[in-house]
Amino acid sequence: MAANQYTRTVTITPVSTAYSWDSPPSWITIVQVGSTDSWTITISANSGSARTATLTVRHDNTTTVDTINVTQAGASASPTSTPVVPTSTPVVPTSTPIVPTSTPFPFSVAASFNITQTTATLNDYSNGAGNSSQTLNYQLESGQTGTPIVVSKGNYYSVTVNAPSSGAGTITIQSTDAGATVPVSKTSTLTIKHPTDASVTDSCTVNLSQYQIPANTLVITQSSVALNDSGGAGTGSNTFTYTVNSGAAAPLVVLKPTWSSVSVGAPSGSGSGTVTVTSIDNGSSTPVSFSGTITLGHAADAGVQDTITATLTQAYVGGGSGGGGCLISGTQITLTDNSLVNIEDLVVGQVLKSTVFGDMPDGDNYETLSGWSQSNPVLSTTTAELISITPYTVPEVYSLNDGLLTSSGTHLHIIKRGGNWSVIKAMNIVEGDILMSTTGEITITSIVVDNTSTVVYKLDVETNDTFIANGIVTHNLKEIMT
Repeated sequence: MAANQYTRTVTITPVSTAYSWDSPPSWITIVQVGSTDSWTITISANSGSARTATLTVRHDNTTTVDTINVTQAGASASPTSTPVVPTSTPVVPTSTPIVPTSTPFPFSVAASFNITQTTATLNDYSNGAGNSSQTLNYQLESGQTGTPIVVSKGNYYSVTVNAPSSGAGTITIQSTDAGATVPVSKTSTLTIKHPTDASVTDSCTVNLSQYQIPANTLVITQSSVALNDSGGAGTGSNTFTYTVNSGAAAPLVVLKPTWSSVSVGAPSGSGSGTVTVTSIDNGSSTPVSFSGTITLGHAADAGVQDTITATLTQAYVGGGSGGGGCLISGTQITLTDNSLVNIEDLVVGQVLKSTVFGDMPDGDNYETLSGWSQSNPVLSTTTAELISITPYTVPEVYSLNDGLLTSSGTHLHIIKRGGNWSVIKAMNIVEGDILMSTTGEITITSIVVDNTSTVVYKLDVETNDTFIANGIVTHNLKEIMT
């Protein structure tokens, strides 16, 4: 009588992360129960002689081996009621490791990879350009420790696949889109493959709602701004406001009247800002009203501009109530014979030493003089006749280099700044500016303002409008407010 077929299920407790069976004899089959650690052992019927086998489980720690001894009777004997129970204590391997059979383990777990979600949504429209992200989950087969690999993706996001833990892991999708002025929706497929089996892949759809980049806008919120120099030449000031698109920088000044300075303040978070317009006019004995245009341009788009009309009511200067740029008493003026005379002791008709300063305009028009600039002027000596000398009282004076030269705030000095010579009021001179003396250039190292009422003297010389004061070449300009 043949020994019957016999089946039994055993459970293996892994010592480390994985284990494997040595190949069994042909009359025994071992099949895994699903993805568990339970295994069904089937012993086929035996019509021959009795037979035995040892089934061996090897753990990945290389030191632990479990065995199951199987004995089956021959045809004339009844089979044993049960296989021999596995030893309770793992068999300690011999000093020489047991070499596995050359036949691959036929019961390895099949590779599997699955992205849990089918769709990822990035909402840059609400969150801002590149500010959206989503995390997906994935699952690998039991015991797999490798990290899945990105095969293909859209060009508007980045993908980070995090290493798994117990076969489970996460995928982070981050928008990298810059947005557009006309936003659209984007869709692409993200495909990721198994860490060790490239044939096993999974995919999901990644949707993006694009951020809308604001259009560049610039609006000046009023049509005109008025300056009034009734308090004195160069005293008028006023402001106006503007708005730009959120996030834009302060506008640039494209155009302004020559009699004004324009300072643009930075915009607030809402895009609104303030522009300050200040008169730099020197007034006139026959005052008029000026009108000009101020043009601002968007900082990021030169084609986006807006304009405002600026007006100025000019100050009256000259006559018996005012004078030009003036020097204090004691200032020594050089005559044509190189002798020195205090300014208050000069006599009309005396001939003063004068300097032709490059191509500087020879005249009394401040608008013309204020626009002059020359980098390397050629100087030559000439003469000028004193036409008039007029004393005035001014509320303050400016002392350069500890009294080297002291004048009213509106006295015109010939100054070198940034490599170029130009005509600048004393009140606008800064340390580091350079004066021209009869012996060479002198750097201004200090400026002191004395707010005490002081008598100053205005000279009118012709035909050349420069003279030498305390050894410094300076300018005479008629009809300027002191």
